[in-house]
Amino acid sequence: MRDLVGTYSYQSAARAIGGTGKLDPALDHQAGGHPGGVFASIFLAIERIDRRVEIHQLFRRVYCYAFAQLQKKGTSVDPIVREIQHALPLVQDTRQKVYYILRLGAKWTAIVHEFGSITRHPPQELTGLLCLLGASSS
Repeated sequence: MRDLVGTYSYQSAARAIGGTGKLDPALDHQAGGHPGGVFASIFLAIERIDRRVEIHQLFRRVYCYAFAQLQKKGTSVDPIVREIQHALPLVQDTRQKVYYILRLGAKWTAIVHEFGSITRHPPQELTGLLCLLGASSS
């Protein structure tokens, strides 16, 4: 993650922080004090991000990538959906949103792994691609 942040421009970081030294509230995934676990925290962070701004898009990509990495392939999403519904009871269409996030994360995982096979570098060294690649749906 540190490498990913290091590859992003200072100007984008300054816009996210807003010159005040404090993180933009939309990017603060700990705000709100919900009682959920890691999936609920990541889900909430994704829901709070505005897709139109470059830095927010980067965070959304990273969160979707992390969400997909944490979910064990071939296992049910039911525990994740329950965790989110328990922590964030006002969220609607949770299951569909979880599947959408997992699809986006899987796409980014595939991109990182494909590039790794071409460059012969481990995927962990290539997550900076998430901010280098052009605009997409997330």
